[in-house]
Amino acid sequence: MDLLGRAEEYFASTRGTYSTWRITDEAMDHVLEIEKDTRTQTDNEYVNVGCIRVAEKEHHLCVFYDDRMSLDLHAKVVLMTDDGTVMGTSLHRSEIPLYKDRDDVIWVSEDFIVFPEIVGRGEERFVLYPFPLPDLDEAIGCDGAIGTSPTVVSDTYLKEQRGIPIGQRIFTMIIGFDG
Repeated sequence: MDLLGRAEEYFASTRGTYSTWRITDEAMDHVLEIEKDTRTQTDNEYVNVGCIRVAEKEHHLCVFYDDRMSLDLHAKVVLMTDDGTVMGTSLHRSEIPLYKDRDDVIWVSEDFIVFPEIVGRGEERFVLYPFPLPDLDEAIGCDGAIGTSPTVVSDTYLKEQRGIPIGQRIFTMIIGFDG
């Protein structure tokens, strides 16, 4: 069985997986185009570095899953300026206690903070980084498995390609790995 087949088997046996899809090159290219033109509701640029890095991998798999999935999937979102200054960040649940009592941060949501005293130069943008999937590397013998979450527009496109219900609590991750 090839690596993609082993990855599909791995996710099929993972609680919460709805379905998988060997994403085509054409679909991956379309997702990259969508992601490239995405801006936030506040008109900030949104850069999905995760999608770019996944696309650079040899193999690609789209996994549709629900909230029963037990994998610890946490992509890091950072608010930064053109000069690389980090002005805000998402927090993994293990990081939240480290910031709970600090008075030098502002909580924007239950897991995103900004640093009001830090000022950078240039346009502010939100950058989404990929998350590592070391369990997949180990389980199927691939190398450098990473995942990312697509934006809403890309998510809708991918679901429409596979006939996945939209509006239900089914999430999408795009995975890339070498092997």
